[in-house]
Amino acid sequence: MALIKLTLPVSDVEPINMYTGENEVGEIITVYGRGATGNGLTGEAPDTKSLRVMNQFQNIVQSAEGSWIVFTFDKPENALALEGMHGSGDSGGASVIFKEGSSFLVGLSSWQLGHGDISTFKGGLYGATAYQVRVSNYYDWISSVLGS
Repeated sequence: MALIKLTLPVSDVEPINMYTGENEVGEIITVYGRGATGNGLTGEAPDTKSLRVMNQFQNIVQSAEGSWIVFTFDKPENALALEGMHGSGDSGGASVIFKEGSSFLVGLSSWQLGHGDISTFKGGLYGATAYQVRVSNYYDWISSVLGS
């Protein structure tokens, strides 16, 4: 988690709301990124990372504790219509919850859990577990920095 201080103010866009609750579990998140794409059967295709096309997918938060939000890339029979998994190059991309017509930043794409020899790891396969930085865990710190 990092905050960047801009040299000039930004006045032509409204900042996104930060999620401040502690009940992310069960929520549908929409995740945005410009990383590699692929499918759950063959995983991510590394050659798509350089295309830098903005994509989005959805998933359901399974766990939200401490610094992390966790979800799993489910097979179609158990998945949302836009079910997905972040890929290489998506790190730092926003995860958003929509409530009552407003959007709330809930997470930032971070990493997928790998097992065994990491040199043979293939990202983006069905069953993969994703970890995202949990924004609500840092809310007090972010507010104190912005307030100063």
